[in-house]
Amino acid sequence: MIVISDTSILSGLVKIGQIDILQKLFGRVIITVEIVSECSHPLAPSGLGELLSSTSDWLVIEECEGPYHPETRALDKGEASAITLASTLDDRLLLIDEQAGRSIARQLNIPITGLIGLLGKAAQLGHLDFDSAVRTLRKTGFRISEDVIRSVQRHLLEPIFLKQLPPDFASYLKSDPSRRITMKDGEVRSAEFLSHGELQLEWFHVEEEEEDYDEEKEPPSAHFLGFSLLKTAGSYDSWGVFLWLPQFREFGGWDQDHHAMISYPNVSWEQIIRDPTWFINGQWYPDQIPHRKITPSDFPPKF
Repeated sequence: MIVISDTSILSGLVKIGQIDILQKLFGRVIITVEIVSECSHPLAPSGLGELLSSTSDWLVIEECEGPYHPETRALDKGEASAITLASTLDDRLLLIDEQAGRSIARQLNIPITGLIGLLGKAAQLGHLDFDSAVRTLRKTGFRISEDVIRSVQRHLLEPIFLKQLPPDFASYLKSDPSRRITMKDGEVRSAEFLSHGELQLEWFHVEEEEEDYDEEKEPPSAHFLGFSLLKTAGSYDSWGVFLWLPQFREFGGWDQDHHAMISYPNVSWEQIIRDPTWFINGQWYPDQIPHRKITPSDFPPKF
């Protein structure tokens, strides 16, 4: 795969002292003559000039032959040259962060990734700590969407948390062909579990209850990671009705209408499957079973 980088990616990585991850991830990265000019500008981060003056054989400079692609006429020369060069190549990847440039690259069917995606990939391979790198990046003034951060965190943590499911519960999801259960009471009288291969790590939004905050202000809130475990829940939307919360190592439930979450401390899968009625119906009848309310103050969990 041929990797072409825009100036913004080089600048961001230099600012946080992680420029070497490009070589670790790709071995060889191409930049255009126009990008060299941007990196050499007096106002560019000093580390960029040092990078260009070093003998970094993994950073290759190439000319963008011919006129820029017509779609790039509103972009600066660095972006335009990187996109134009990428558009002429097969099996390529463009590293770019600016929204306008990313939009044009997508229109031209050029595969792209940005700085946060690179940090996530590097973290996945053990080259850095993602959360620490993001904190450092924020200090440079780099604007980061919380949705993007949460998406990368979820992607990184999903395989780890899947391996940490209680063994007897994981075995049930893998081996039981039906995974259907019935309840003796409550709103949900029948349910079906997802298979192990269908589980996806997701973020669940939790807000403070109204009586606990000043109604004139936005309620305190936080997002918690969890696996929604049910495929069906009677006539109700099954999302969040019954959860595994890996950051607490507890089963629980989430009320999507009120953004409220409870968990069942020290409760095993064996106890649940023996009589699942009130565990499945916990959000409707929380007083029927010992539980704890998870609030925004519980974030970040310790795990």
